[in-house]
Amino acid sequence: MTTTTSAVLVAPETFELRDFPIPSIGENDGLLRMELSGICGSDVLHWGGHSAVGRNLPAILGHEIVGRIEQVGQNSAKRWGVAVGDRVIVEASFGCGLCDLCLRGSYQMCAQGQGYGGRISAGVTPHLWGAYGQHLYLPSRAR
Repeated sequence: MTTTTSAVLVAPETFELRDFPIPSIGENDGLLRMELSGICGSDVLHWGGHSAVGRNLPAILGHEIVGRIEQVGQNSAKRWGVAVGDRVIVEASFGCGLCDLCLRGSYQMCAQGQGYGGRISAGVTPHLWGAYGQHLYLPSRAR
């Protein structure tokens, strides 16, 4: 498989199925095959156009994440304590790693708002920034 499909919010109340390339995974990141995503109240607000996520459209929603590790870099496997095939829950926020809040360990309050579920546009490579799809990208800062 060279592509993966996600439900992309392109406008309020409008999802489109879109294909994205499966990213190359290096030593410090990973790829999750999605098994389940909860639908949070904030997802409903985003869908209806009643949240700040509109500035990030197109967006892949979903930040309540369960799946299996499909690919993982050697450094990430060690840091996260996971192996290919492991079922994991992924935290919604990962932060930019550079702002004062992230550096103090409060990455959930990241000044850049880095995390899953519409906080990063699906237009930003590697595109898979939300759980409403077949795969989710795991950057080095994922938890």
